[in-house]
Amino acid sequence: MRRLLAVRGQSDPERAKMRRRRNSTDAAAARCRMRPKSGRYKLCATVALPTHFHRRTTEKVQRIRRAKKLMKTHAVLAVVLLMLGLAPATATVRIANDTGGQIGPYLAKYRALRASGERVEIDGTCASACTMLLGIIPRNRICVTPRATLVFHSAWDMEGDQAVTSDGNRILWSTYPESVRRWIKSHGGLHSQTITLSGPELAAMFPACR
Repeated sequence: MRRLLAVRGQSDPERAKMRRRRNSTDAAAARCRMRPKSGRYKLCATVALPTHFHRRTTEKVQRIRRAKKLMKTHAVLAVVLLMLGLAPATATVRIANDTGGQIGPYLAKYRALRASGERVEIDGTCASACTMLLGIIPRNRICVTPRATLVFHSAWDMEGDQAVTSDGNRILWSTYPESVRRWIKSHGGLHSQTITLSGPELAAMFPACR
């Protein structure tokens, strides 16, 4: 009776505060799947916490999850970049029937090919300006097949300009490695008649394709 009178004598803010406490306790018991008995509850691992505490905890958990996800993403990206950096250049340019052409465009093409890191496979005829690759592309990136044939001759100008022809011959000669120069000299040097390098002689100068 005294308790009842005391409860009735409480002010509205106090009664509201008590209701909030009961609601928080009921919610905690529900989460623990325990039913209240006589207004008392057994000890439960879940306790009623203020709303702002749950909000801060949830935000913290979300931040931790985002940080872990970001770390995993960075780790995967690092592995991919490492694999790309360690992966050898596997692209190969195959030359099968190149009869040559103007010296300038071939110089530009082979310099770009050298910078790309690609390999060159000579699997047929490589004539005239095509043969400049022998000195522009590193030897360890050139291979020859049994069908490979190198055809050499002196440079010439379509309008008959001897100065242009001399410059072209100097460029051709400067691009050939020493082993090729010796072979050309042993066959009379560069002149208007073609000379052909193939078979065992060529295989002795450059590695075979696999």
